[in-house]
Amino acid sequence: ASCALMFGSVEWGVATCAMLGALFSIGLILIISRQIGNGGGESLLLVGIVFSFLCSSVVTMLYYMGDYSQLFRVTRWMMGGVPNATYSDLLVGGFLVVMLFVWLLRSARDLDLMAFGDDVATTKGVSVLPLYYVTFVLSSLVVGWIVAQCGVIGFVGIIVPAIVRLLVGLRHQHVLPLSFTLGALLVVICDLMGRVARPPFEIPAGVFTALIGGPVFICLALVGYRRIRL
Repeated sequence: ASCALMFGSVEWGVATCAMLGALFSIGLILIISRQIGNGGGESLLLVGIVFSFLCSSVVTMLYYMGDYSQLFRVTRWMMGGVPNATYSDLLVGGFLVVMLFVWLLRSARDLDLMAFGDDVATTKGVSVLPLYYVTFVLSSLVVGWIVAQCGVIGFVGIIVPAIVRLLVGLRHQHVLPLSFTLGALLVVICDLMGRVARPPFEIPAGVFTALIGGPVFICLALVGYRRIRL
């Protein structure tokens, strides 16, 4: 998506590049993590962090190659926000989100079993690999489209599910609907804060999600650490 923005691609070109980039990224991460750690959570996290730094380096190189107008365009997009979203964007994005939500909700029991490990899920009749791949592909398409339209609005996918699990437990049947609702609500609140904080200027919503998400994430990590010690 950064490449498409830097080189003046049309709007649908940015969305297409973002979705292809998301599919390529998650595919490469899955392949490497399964080679070094059987695709477990720790190996996924490690490979994901390394790949994130690699992508950040590529974006930094693009910054150096571009002119000032291109640099401002990409920087503003990286901050995240929803001021340029149109009704057609909302229709396409809404369809993709509903498609992903229906799939996840239908697979809620299998996802609960996979939380205990692939071996346990397999003994309970779960087709682990197809569930992995379909879920990651659908998630990548949805994330790619939304990020192309709204930029990088960070921390929502980290702190909201963690808070929801503290409130309602670990069952995906309850976690998924509440996470979708509270995540959308958080973005709307941060967008409103950006519009009223310093009129007539608008502060990107991604700035507020980072300001809120950082301290909340630290608090959640401290709560989890204390529970482990107890």
